[in-house]
Amino acid sequence: DTDLSATRLKLERLFVPLKATLIPKEEDHPDAQQTVRDMALSIGVLLEGTPHLTLLAMPGGGKSTLLKRLATAYAFPERRKEIADDLPERDWLPLMLHCRELRDRAHRPILELLDDIPRHAGMNVEECAAFRDFTQGALRSGMILLLVDGLDEISDEGARQTFANHLRTFIAMFPQAALIITSREAGFRLVASVVAGACEQAKLAPLDEKDVLSLCERWHVEVVGDTERVRNEAKELGQAIWNNLRIRTLTENPLLLTTLLVVKRCVGELPRSRMTLYREAIRVLVRTWKPAALAALMPS
Repeated sequence: DTDLSATRLKLERLFVPLKATLIPKEEDHPDAQQTVRDMALSIGVLLEGTPHLTLLAMPGGGKSTLLKRLATAYAFPERRKEIADDLPERDWLPLMLHCRELRDRAHRPILELLDDIPRHAGMNVEECAAFRDFTQGALRSGMILLLVDGLDEISDEGARQTFANHLRTFIAMFPQAALIITSREAGFRLVASVVAGACEQAKLAPLDEKDVLSLCERWHVEVVGDTERVRNEAKELGQAIWNNLRIRTLTENPLLLTTLLVVKRCVGELPRSRMTLYREAIRVLVRTWKPAALAALMPS
């Protein structure tokens, strides 16, 4: 909504630590007893034992927000302690590639894309050279955490396969560097066999009851205010949401849960179904965007 869109929200005050379950490999024995692959583990624990990881999730499952958390946690170590998500204590330099922004560059080798980062960040010639020199050494020493956001968002299938092959080559060249790739499940199937040998695959777990209650409270504290009354009302709302079996499956998705909270704030009641949530969410967005859209259409 308009008020919320004008508010800068700090990531650490809203972020709920996510968990993921490792996807069994073909060589895993089907009759093996419960192992680590059967349990939802924190991303920090997975990253500690699996430096090359592909995280799959449905739309709105929290993939991009998770990578933002990792980027800020390692770019600003003092912020790492603000969330109890078991992140490894490493001196990593996080480098982010947003696949949706690559466009015609998706066919280029990963090193070339990393060399482009300082230019897109507005660095001057001397700064670009210093960045490249530092990252080359950091790659060889294992000080880089490469975050690849939205592999499925490379729309051209041929370019997506080429990019996946470049990722596999990158891992072979710099095995000490850490790497996390995120993707929607459907768009990943095309390249799954390409990266399977180089990366462990895991699926982000849905939010559980504790996560839903925590996000409800955190969101209301940031948006409405940090008072005892607001916290209590947020907890009651979170419990009501979780106890409603018709919408519980919606709230297990971080994006749908926050959308539901925005709709509840605007219309004053909880949607009773997915269809109602989508309808009211569209109405809220139309009301929010309408003034800006009309202004854009008006002649100057």
